[in-house]
Formats: sequence, C-alpha cells, structure tokens
Amino acid sequence: MIVNEKFENQSFENRAKKGFADMIVRDLKLAEYVAIDTEMACKEAIGLMKDKGFDQLLVTARPHYRLRGLVTMGNILSRMVSNHATSSTLVFYIMFHFSRGSEEFKRITECIPADKLTCFQISLQRYEIYALNSNT
Repeated sequence: MIVNEKFENQSFENRAKKGFADMIVRDLKLAEYVAIDTEMACKEAIGLMKDKGFDQLLVTARPHYRLRGLVTMGNILSRMVSNHATSSTLVFYIMFHFSRGSEEFKRITECIPADKLTCFQISLQRYEIYALNSNT
C-alpha cells in the first residue's frame, strides 16, 4: 500500500503534533467544564445548557463523581419530541453512556503533552477526564 506523504503530513494527527509541540494541556488555557449528576432532570440540564451556552454536558455519578457519560441538547429534545422522555426524566436515561465494561481509562491531567490529545478526538470513551486543576 502506497501512502501519499503529502496527504499524510496534512492529517489531523500530524498537524496537531506540529501545532502543539512542546505544549502541555495547561498551556491550552481551556475553559472550565461543567458536569452534572446522573440524577438531574432533563429540564434542569436544558436550563443549564442554555445559561452556559453549551449544547452538551458531561455526566458524573455519585459518590465519587466519576465520568459516566455525555448528554446533548439534541438528544434530550429528540427524546422529548418522540415522547420517550419528559422534562422530569433523569439524564441517566437519556445520556450517552460511556464504557460499562472493564476498559482501562487513561487519565488526562494538565501535565499531559497537548499533542497526545489527538487520540482523545478519535475515541472519547477510552478516557476519563479529571479537572484540569486537580492535583491527582
């Protein structure tokens, strides 16, 4: 199989490696993320997304507030319009559930080289996100 070198150099991964060389996640100055609990009602999640200008939220579960999934405005509205959910339905029943199996997660901290995040774009379910200001 012949690989076009010019095409390969323009790939997302290769551009990211060049663009983020010598940077760590802390250098990206990312905005704080917003996470909600699995027991939040859809109505509250919609309100929070509207207030923050987001179209998706991370979903965590008690007692350790581990990342469990992602809920989107589109998914909630789609379920409500099709009568598969109401405004009082818990986001747990609507959200995209991350791995329920024994997959190993990789920790993303503020000290991870930024060019390593390209694989994060490809497979979100393989990672557990920790607050960027976390010392863990």
